[in-house]
Amino acid sequence: MKKICVVFSAVCMLALSCSYFTPVIRVKDVINEKKTLDNAQNPAKKYLIMREISRKLIEIKNVKVKDVTQSTNIDYDFCVIVDVPVDGTIVECYVYSKNISRISKLEKNVTRIDVKGEFGRFFTTLDDSLTKIEIIKAKISVKEQKKS
Repeated sequence: MKKICVVFSAVCMLALSCSYFTPVIRVKDVINEKKTLDNAQNPAKKYLIMREISRKLIEIKNVKVKDVTQSTNIDYDFCVIVDVPVDGTIVECYVYSKNISRISKLEKNVTRIDVKGEFGRFFTTLDDSLTKIEIIKAKISVKEQKKS
C-alpha cells in the first residue's frame, strides 16, 4: 500500500509540473484580455492581467500558414506567421517553435496547422491587423498539406 501511495504521489507531482493542468484559451480570449489591459489605468492591474495571460496556453486550430521567416526573437531561429480572424478583424500571430524539422515542411499559403504554445507578448504596428501576438514554446502539428 505504501508503494502505491508513493507511485501515485510521484505521478501527481509529475502531472502538476507539466502543462496538463494549464488553462487553454483561444486568440479571441487573448484579444478580450488585451482590451481590458488597454482600458486599465493602474499599472499594477496591467501587470496582473499580463501575468494571468502568461499563465495560460494559447491554442489555434486549423489555420493556414501565411509565411515562414527568420526569427526576430533571439531564442528561436525561425518564425511561422498565421492570421487568425477575430470578430471581423485579423490578428497576426507570430509562432515560435524549436522544432525546425517540422517548420521546414510548412509551405506558405498551403499548409494548415494547429498550434498550442505560451503567450509571449503583444505588439502593434500600423497595418491592417488588429494586433500581433507572439506565441513561444509552440507545438505545431500539421493539419493538412496539399500535394504539389
